[in-house]
Amino acid sequence: MDPERMDAAGEGPGATVPAAPACGWVEERLPLLLAPDGLEPSERLVVLAHLERCAGCRVVEAEVEAARAALDRVPLRHPSAARWAALRGRVLAAVGAAPGAAGA
Repeated sequence: MDPERMDAAGEGPGATVPAAPACGWVEERLPLLLAPDGLEPSERLVVLAHLERCAGCRVVEAEVEAARAALDRVPLRHPSAARWAALRGRVLAAVGAAPGAAGA
């Protein structure tokens, strides 16, 4: 999230990244911390600084990292082209679009 677009609660237009954020603000950003470009640089620095001081948030960070590591161990299986085509047909039927319609 762009820190220029956050209000005092950390959301929406108006505020900046809090200098001393609450744990909830940090915990919401922990999954994004794992992605290379998941956080704005200013947000990343604030989250990392908070983690240095807060044992509770470090526990949550470890849980998020453990979940990410577990997901990395799950093999990625790609469905066959026929299965994708069948899924596409069901989705289009559910939304009322014809499979050959423009933009479908």
